[in-house]
Amino acid sequence: MGSLLGGVRDKVVTRVGGGMRDVLHPSVQVMQYRNYLQDSHTAFYEGGNPIRLASCAYLHNYPYQANDVLFSQRFERYLATDPLFTADHVDELIGFLSERVSEGRGEEILKRVEKGSYRPSKQLLEHVGHILDGAEEYVLLDEQLIAFERVLASAVQAMHSRKKSIILVRGGRGRGSRSLLSICLPAYRAMVSERTTSPAHELSQQP
Repeated sequence: MGSLLGGVRDKVVTRVGGGMRDVLHPSVQVMQYRNYLQDSHTAFYEGGNPIRLASCAYLHNYPYQANDVLFSQRFERYLATDPLFTADHVDELIGFLSERVSEGRGEEILKRVEKGSYRPSKQLLEHVGHILDGAEEYVLLDEQLIAFERVLASAVQAMHSRKKSIILVRGGRGRGSRSLLSICLPAYRAMVSERTTSPAHELSQQP
């Protein structure tokens, strides 16, 4: 049985591994994984007929308790889109799965996933770009800005030349420079490109 984590949205306190832990609500957990796949794997967003995703949580060893915080009004919107099934909801779980995966073609879908690749979608990159644009938290300083400009210029050149390129960014540990660049660069590249099919541009971090 869970309890609300005071002041923290979407999380509950529950017993895990013999102790109490702060965890995301199960429906929120599976929603996050679903959103991640939809935003980052080409099989789920590219083309005219991308694979549609649905998600649910199944707590196989948890007996249903109507007054549990897991089913409180606070989590209604998550339960509506990414339902939670307990040990007492097996029939409902079967119905949920049957509606979505009972028509066959599993091998065909699996092959599409295998042939796809992890690559941020245009929508995700543009969203991140707009968030970063002008945000003081993401202002680049000194060598960070120099590295950013060089990598961005190389990315634009690679798009026009249709050739792949790899850039190694060196930086001291613990200052977040490389992590910051790895966030900013894909976002800004999305904003400046025409978003036509272009060769991959890889950013590799080297200590």
